[in-house]
Amino acid sequence: MESRRTPVAPDEAEKAIVLSPAPEISGTVRDDNGQPISRFRIITGSPEMDGATQVGVRWSTLDRFWLSFAAGKFQHVCHEPPVRPHRGFVFKFAADGYAPYISRLITPDEVKVNFDVTLLPTAAVTISVLLPDGRPAADADVGFISPDSAVQIGPGGLPRSYQRDLTAISGTDARGQFRFPLDPPRDQIVVAHPQGYAAVSPSSATNHPIIRLEPWGNIKGTYTVNGQPAAGRRLSLKLANGSPRTLECVHKYFFWTDAQGRFSFDTVPPTHLKIVEQVPDNLEKPKVFTMVDLQEFAVEPAETAHVTLEK
Repeated sequence: MESRRTPVAPDEAEKAIVLSPAPEISGTVRDDNGQPISRFRIITGSPEMDGATQVGVRWSTLDRFWLSFAAGKFQHVCHEPPVRPHRGFVFKFAADGYAPYISRLITPDEVKVNFDVTLLPTAAVTISVLLPDGRPAADADVGFISPDSAVQIGPGGLPRSYQRDLTAISGTDARGQFRFPLDPPRDQIVVAHPQGYAAVSPSSATNHPIIRLEPWGNIKGTYTVNGQPAAGRRLSLKLANGSPRTLECVHKYFFWTDAQGRFSFDTVPPTHLKIVEQVPDNLEKPKVFTMVDLQEFAVEPAETAHVTLEK
């Protein structure tokens, strides 16, 4: 493994830096009949900890941590952790048509780890997505939301660079269709396309496998404090019923109010939203921002919501 931030004094004395061995994983991936899986992926993650308790996994979005293998065998040396500080590795084994398998936590001191993984087939439903005008929504982004997989919404899509778990992101084909696996269970399906947005429950989508997108909305407003324009205030959006661990708006949804306290947000989800002010700890050299909810309101499809913020 690599070593970072090792202090070296500016003198002529020789300093020895000892690198710990890089962990190596190897093993097999078979189906429930014992046959090798022809093609599969291993996604590298890092545990999210609350003290000494693991509360989740943060999956890397970088290509080098998404490993592809064939013929039911794998071997890989983990030269770097996906997230710092390094608390260990978690691996997700995934293949089309099979439910994923998530490994135990591999601690930093483990050197050689062997897995014999069995992937179980899972049923899936083909779901069609339509644009607001009824045409197939080709190349739309699809997000599968669960307590372990947060999805980030951006203007016109679900931007990959903001996602914490790319295994929760799929997309529609040229016919506007996608396959929704029934296992593992999901709480919500979100679909985003430059022309529209929709959020539906899995039960609704599987019982009636057609999702029709609604046009995005817009927001315009003014912000005053004690009757005076609140200039230079940093505002952002969040979903009224969302959560940072499940569904939230990306950082592209922020705006600095102008000299008249005016602000606007374009291409926003047509749903209940909240405007949040990011209040700095120091006006000249801010280091920490406190999020203060200002107002909740509804945005209608293809409409501009006019919001007045007063304090």
